[in-house]
Amino acid sequence: MGKWYGRLAINFDYWNKHIAIDNVHALEKLGAGHDGIVYAYDDLALKIFKSEKILAYKSALAFSDLTLKKVVGPCGIIFDDNGAYCGYIMKKINKVSDDVSLDAFKPEQMVHSIVDLKSDFMGLSSKGIVAEDINNGSFLIDEDSFLHLCDVDKYVFSNSSVSARNKQRLHYAISRFMVSHMPSLSDSQKATYVRKSTTDPEYLRSLEMILDGSNNYGSVGEFVKDVEETVKKR
Repeated sequence: MGKWYGRLAINFDYWNKHIAIDNVHALEKLGAGHDGIVYAYDDLALKIFKSEKILAYKSALAFSDLTLKKVVGPCGIIFDDNGAYCGYIMKKINKVSDDVSLDAFKPEQMVHSIVDLKSDFMGLSSKGIVAEDINNGSFLIDEDSFLHLCDVDKYVFSNSSVSARNKQRLHYAISRFMVSHMPSLSDSQKATYVRKSTTDPEYLRSLEMILDGSNNYGSVGEFVKDVEETVKKR
């Protein structure tokens, strides 16, 4: 396991190329958390673990076999100069401000993001991978205002109700995103609704219409409006 401070030489394979970097810590830092640091390298993001491998090697390999559209997951494995697994590579998302209002999203952008997330979660389920931990910091909004879900370190393998658990977590993820980006709501209103949104029958019925493809673009704006009005009434 390579150290996360000082000099750390790494290497990885990407698109039939072997890439070696003399010191990953000299690259531009995109972000950092308690479990690792993310660096920029061309059009890639390199996640280097700090002290322990939060995402198991087996999990990272399973992710790299998937073609994901809006879930930003590992697409390759990073090794240190001793040949030890020390991180993974991801597609770099050129994000905009985290404070983007839901009003800035066009209906088709919201629909495509949600439908693509559903497709990605189905792919995760096919590999037996469950999204265990999703929070507001898990989302990235790109420069075209499409929604991406990142931070896959808490995704785990399971053989118990994988599809059902992922469906529930997808509902929760979309709820967290939508409600947190409604500028007219107070923080307490947002927190209250997020806790209840995965059991609210009207909300889930509207969300299911989008996930099942039975909703058209024009009605997504109405869906968002209905959610906002429901929150205000609580």
